[in-house]
Amino acid sequence: MPEKMRYVELSETDNNITIHALNEFRNKLISEKKSTDDINYILNKFICAPEKKPRWFSREER
Repeated sequence: MPEKMRYVELSETDNNITIHALNEFRNKLISEKKSTDDINYILNKFICAPEKKPRWFSREER
């Protein structure tokens, strides 16, 4: 069975808060000398996520 993917729309502020929180958690793991591989992977996804421009349609185009 293929892995399920989840897509979440975040505002710029929410995205920045998420990146900051993940980075704080990563720093905590580093100070505890624990592996950060999984957090690095997720953090990279948030940092490199493409920005989707909203589509605006007029009533006539629908």
